[in-house]
Amino acid sequence: MNDQTILSADEQAEIDRAAKIAEQNDRFRKTWGADFTVPGQIVVTRSVASLSAGAQVQIMRAVRAVLRHLHRGQRPLWGSHLWRF
Repeated sequence: MNDQTILSADEQAEIDRAAKIAEQNDRFRKTWGADFTVPGQIVVTRSVASLSAGAQVQIMRAVRAVLRHLHRGQRPLWGSHLWRF
């Protein structure tokens, strides 16, 4: 008996699209936006933007540390791309 699922072209296209987005999100997070081949931007809330430059740097460093931890395969929500900090 064959357990393989046959997908329609639309279903396969959606799976491929989701995989590409996930890969781009991961690359953007790893490079912190320095890889210009990946579309994206870093945004902050008004509250963070209103802080001093030094405080913003501390926040960005903390976020990067969390993202590095997650990219080491230690994602608590593996497969989820719904990150909220």
